[in-house]
Amino acid sequence: MRRFSQNAQSDRPTSLTTLKSQLKSQLPLLLQMGQLWSVLSILATSQSAFSGFDGEPSPTNVFKTAAATFDASNTWDFSTSSTFWEVPYVQVVQLSFSNLKDALHVQCKFEGATVRLAFALASPLFPLLVLLCCSVLEVISRGTGIAAALQALTILYIGGASSCADLFVCQDIDGSGESLPKEFAFRKSLPYIECQNSSPVKTLVDVVAYVGTFCYGMVIPLSLLYLYARQHMILKSSRMTVACASQGDNLKVYLYKLRECALAKVPNKDDRFTRCLVASAAAYVAVLFHGRARVWLVDDATYIVVKPVTSTHPTEHAALDVYLLDLLGPEDAQEQAKTLKCRSIAEMLTERVILQDVIHTDRVLLGAKQLLLKYMLCKHLWMEIAQKLVAVALVSSVNSVDSLQFSVGITLTMAATSLMVQPYLQQQVNALQCWCFICLALAALSFKFQCPWSSRAALLFPFALSALQALRPDNVESLAIRIWEDSRGGGKHPCL
Repeated sequence: MRRFSQNAQSDRPTSLTTLKSQLKSQLPLLLQMGQLWSVLSILATSQSAFSGFDGEPSPTNVFKTAAATFDASNTWDFSTSSTFWEVPYVQVVQLSFSNLKDALHVQCKFEGATVRLAFALASPLFPLLVLLCCSVLEVISRGTGIAAALQALTILYIGGASSCADLFVCQDIDGSGESLPKEFAFRKSLPYIECQNSSPVKTLVDVVAYVGTFCYGMVIPLSLLYLYARQHMILKSSRMTVACASQGDNLKVYLYKLRECALAKVPNKDDRFTRCLVASAAAYVAVLFHGRARVWLVDDATYIVVKPVTSTHPTEHAALDVYLLDLLGPEDAQEQAKTLKCRSIAEMLTERVILQDVIHTDRVLLGAKQLLLKYMLCKHLWMEIAQKLVAVALVSSVNSVDSLQFSVGITLTMAATSLMVQPYLQQQVNALQCWCFICLALAALSFKFQCPWSSRAALLFPFALSALQALRPDNVESLAIRIWEDSRGGGKHPCL
């Protein structure tokens, strides 16, 4: 038998590494929160902000927005409004050319109409141009272009989609909240283009808008869907076995083939099975043990024996990483939760073993490595597709008649999905995503009913939650990964 030791206790030097990993996963969610919050701010400028229930102007609403001035190139100008003065500053995180135009006051230095047209067309096209450059980079450096494109999508996608949606929006309400005659309605981003009349400039704008809509709404989500399908096919072998354990004086971890219902055997001169077995053992050690554990790999490599050295108590991570829904279940819900945690972590580490073997021979998976590893299981990549579709749905619905219902419904649905599925590797990130969408729903209500302080609280709460989570960045999943890396000699502490 081969013997080695594994440490089931989190080492202090790894805390900073774990914190960096957590922040790396949280930053895209916080950026998305700021970008979608600024998108939802359009709800504060809808007709309902100026009209009462009977359709007539409401004195209260008019008083609240009396300080706002109308800017034909960018809907209501919040910069002079004491109600939502912070919106122009938050809109900067969309990283679109329209915000750059306003920040640099380019219209004051050059001809206004030309500047508006140039920036209105450049805003949705710039992210697509960046993706095109990433495809050229992929030809030069294998995997690098795909990785850069995925990073660019995280940063620029919402701003580009929002700018593209703005090209379609017609301004049919004047500064006092009254409806304009149809012949006077104009494009919100380009006020000199009338909605009812045709012109060469309007045709150009429509072409850019439809091309952008096709790319943001179809091409990009379908590309992510292709990535999802590719990882599903390539990592299929990781789902052909299942780890089981029996616990008496010692813990024994077995690996079974699903169809044969028998112990799997190690192929000659192939250590993949052994590495999958060790990875499964690392999952059980991380969840069930606290301190050091001695591990024996039986000579025929059909199972692993784990014996605690210092303690048999569950880890502090496993004790705290219990879902709220488990607490509402039967009395043995926590034991069931630990068992399911062992199973999910073992599946996650087995996937990483297979991914480690195939990633250097597959261009797509090599470029998407960092994106795949931030999820608990690679199959949870569908959440990335869902987030892109949600962004498109929000930017296209905030100007509709039922904008409030759509916005609240979409955000609360995503919050419930995040709570139920728990797709990310770190539980802290799962909680943050859930609260981000809850706060977006609150922000939508706050903008619609002119409640600035609740909208600000909705924006700041996820950042405060992220700071609070930094006090305890470690979790049982990260611990299992460290144990697995140490057991294969890839961590800071080689196996003994």
